[in-house]
Amino acid sequence: MVSARSRTLWSRLGLFTLSLGISALVGGEILMRWRAHQENEKTFERAITSSMPNRPSGRVAFVDILRPSVEPRITYELRPNMRDVPFKGRPLSTDSRGFRSAELPASKEPDDIVVLGLGDSVMFGHGVGDGEPYMSVLERRLNKHRPERRWHTVNTAVPGYTTVMEVETLKKKGLALAPDLVVIDFVPNDLELPIYLIAEKNVWNPSRSFLYEYLKKGPQVGPDYGAFLPVPEEFAAELDPSRADRPTLSRHDRLGGLRSRARRTDRSA
Repeated sequence: MVSARSRTLWSRLGLFTLSLGISALVGGEILMRWRAHQENEKTFERAITSSMPNRPSGRVAFVDILRPSVEPRITYELRPNMRDVPFKGRPLSTDSRGFRSAELPASKEPDDIVVLGLGDSVMFGHGVGDGEPYMSVLERRLNKHRPERRWHTVNTAVPGYTTVMEVETLKKKGLALAPDLVVIDFVPNDLELPIYLIAEKNVWNPSRSFLYEYLKKGPQVGPDYGAFLPVPEEFAAELDPSRADRPTLSRHDRLGGLRSRARRTDRSA
């Protein structure tokens, strides 16, 4: 038979093991909440209002080509007057309005036809160089095959834009250009929140385990530029009201490492 001393020893060993396990879980939870707090402190707004950094690679990240928009439903936009910025290894330029297209003539002549494009990364040309997005190809083809008119395309697309942001871009920026035709690039996620919007983590939420979520999802792969910008109430209202987290814009480039959906097109088309 097991002696009383042995039972006491095993009981103490069990309690020690249990307390050690509980301490590890509590410590892990505290660590994950502190990590989330640190990420919340990195503000996107401060990052994108700074000057474009000189990265060792000579390239820029998605966040580097953005600035906050004064229009709350647009949220963010491309920096204007960029010239041959090495984005995704390809040159990127914008006009004085922050559009990825050539500057429009100061005045519109009777023979001028303006085609305005609204879209996200596909129309923008994520991963292709200047002159290769399909709106640029469309302009060249129209001028080649319909030379009786002077065709101008305006590419207002920005990666991560949804239909809401695109319509607001049309209202606040596009209509002033007197477009004759508006082209909308639609993809399934256009009816959702922008892909660069994530929820700022509420580290005081007692009903949520950050450690469990970390163990379940694993560490996130890819560069973490993590930073946040509060989203306008119009977008916040579209979230599940039961969520305790506040929606925010993440600086993390979720398309990093993925091949662009936009095809590279022959400049001579």
